[in-house]
Amino acid sequence: MPEVRQSLGKSIAGKITLTASHEEKQVVISFSDDGAGIDVECVKSKAIAKKLITAASAVHLSDLEIYEFLFHPDFSTKDIRDMRVGTGYGLDIVRSELKKIGGSISVRSTPGKGTTFTITCLSHKRHR
Repeated sequence: MPEVRQSLGKSIAGKITLTASHEEKQVVISFSDDGAGIDVECVKSKAIAKKLITAASAVHLSDLEIYEFLFHPDFSTKDIRDMRVGTGYGLDIVRSELKKIGGSISVRSTPGKGTTFTITCLSHKRHR
């Protein structure tokens, strides 16, 4: 919310940054925001509730391991679902489609600072 962002010293409007690069034989595309970051405890709680993990084993997971639940089919941190958000299939579909073309997606997040999703795919140069 704008007032929360402002209280944290951020502009009232969120910022999304898209970067693309060609590294060796790969195309790398990153989408970053300057939002709240991923609530790791919320993701853990939802994963436990869906019986994807036990509470005892959740204690030992790194943040990167916890982010992997976001890519699980039918996984959402939203309590209310509608036709636009909270269905739990968006990231699962993205990862599945990327795998078909030899790509991958990863996530990193910093609480209070934002989240970055990075897509990596092999580049296919065409020669004439």
